[in-house]
Amino acid sequence: MFLTSLSFSCIDKETQRKNDEAAQIQFEIESEQKFPSSNIDAKGSYRKRILHSGYEINFEIINKAKFTTYKDLVIQLSYYSKTKTLLHTENMKIYEILKPNQVLKIEKNTKGGNIENTKTLGWRCISALIVE
Repeated sequence: MFLTSLSFSCIDKETQRKNDEAAQIQFEIESEQKFPSSNIDAKGSYRKRILHSGYEINFEIINKAKFTTYKDLVIQLSYYSKTKTLLHTENMKIYEILKPNQVLKIEKNTKGGNIENTKTLGWRCISALIVE
């Protein structure tokens, strides 16, 4: 009888562990879908275009999510002055599919003209659609 109860105890603990893991994965998926921009990172470099107005931007978009695939990302470009004052923002839409843990390399030219006094650019993902 002791062996039988020990056997059920081990099975119950294993079942509980699997249920806990499934609940954790479900929670992570819900979080990834609720807050897509917190799972997408953008980093890179830029330079002023010589013959045209605006900037040439080379950056990487990284999907840090474990389970969720995103598409149609909106990247917000922010133009800052020497004193870190926000001068202008511009949104760029990237029509790509970004799978979990994938990195996209993007080269774009900004649409905006030369913003006088711009010293630095920043970018971040502000929205993305979830691929179902």
